Amino acid sequence: MARFVLFDITNSIRHDLNDGSTVIGRGADCDIRILSSSVSRKHGALELSGDTLKYSDLGSSNGSFVNDVPVKAPVQLTPGDRLLLGDFQFAVEGDAPSASPAAAPDDDATQIGAPAGGNDVPAAWSESAGLENASGTQLGSFSGQSQSSAASAYKAGQLDLPPPGNEARVVVINGARAGQVQALPLEAARQTWKIGRDGATTDITIDDPSVSGQHAQLVAEEGRWKIVNWMSTNGTFVNGRKGLSTFLGHGDVIRLGDVEMAFELPGKKARNRPAAVAASTAPDGGGGFMAFLKRLFGGGRG
Repeated sequence: MARFVLFDITNSIRHDLNDGSTVIGRGADCDIRILSSSVSRKHGALELSGDTLKYSDLGSSNGSFVNDVPVKAPVQLTPGDRLLLGDFQFAVEGDAPSASPAAAPDDDATQIGAPAGGNDVPAAWSESAGLENASGTQLGSFSGQSQSSAASAYKAGQLDLPPPGNEARVVVINGARAGQVQALPLEAARQTWKIGRDGATTDITIDDPSVSGQHAQLVAEEGRWKIVNWMSTNGTFVNGRKGLSTFLGHGDVIRLGDVEMAFELPGKKARNRPAAVAASTAPDGGGGFMAFLKRLFGGGRG
């Protein structure tokens, strides 16, 4: 009898499949649990009978896809097929690998999303708030994805942006809102900024139809910044790469729907236009122009 393995490409976890039904979803009673708002509580089910493996969508919000085709009825799976549930991608394998699979929890349900050796995410990021309970956080700086024209222009220093201040900030770099700045002052009472279209529930409101009402959260934690997907429809991207939770560095480009923003840290050189262009728009008068040159060249020669 053939042995089937479901390989979680997103988290690099293999799941041996046994005869009978294997339910996949966000709910605590699922056999394979995925802690992500992109996955429904009971998203889909695998049914293994002898040498036949089938997958059925259980009425999920975001749907299921086999080899990029939406699942409308039970579909038979064969080794090499790809299964997409929310933000998670799986591959069907015909035989279990020789290496021992990762140990599953005592209740025989496999839980996906907890980072290896990482800290628990804050309790405020609960499943009831629409976020995954725990998620591996990836690094944001990634050059393997294609860039938009706005992102390319920003990284080349071709945009006319306000000079950086003393606080972290995000700057819109495309569309009608280009140049708009949102400072992110660190305060004891605020370490999280909620971003979305719903002005009643967000700290940074973006009135754009491509942005979800409660799209993402910017979080300052232990000296680092990251952006976490909240309850978005179109996903959260950093440097062209989609992620649930991504650490941010100076100059990373965040995309929410069609809106792109650059994340900038204080004390870093601004990615402004070339000096010859920027100088033409510098403040009039010797004092303003000299201050501009000092900012540009770090104070000149000693």
